[in-house]
Amino acid sequence: MRIIYSPTEREGLELALDKEREGDQVVKSEEGRIVLLIQSTLAREFSGMVLDNKEMIQGIGFIITKVQ
Repeated sequence: MRIIYSPTEREGLELALDKEREGDQVVKSEEGRIVLLIQSTLAREFSGMVLDNKEMIQGIGFIITKVQ
């Protein structure tokens, strides 16, 4: 999965299936499997952030919070 910026009608971040690219920040599971790819330009924006899932009225979604 890759976090991408989507300048669509619902401007924001989305998750998309993708392969690793040069310069990506790669997040791996404890078993060493790649679980998330972050484009290098977005990786700087995510410094000090935590990505988590949350059950909401619309279903399960992802939230991003800043670590304090």
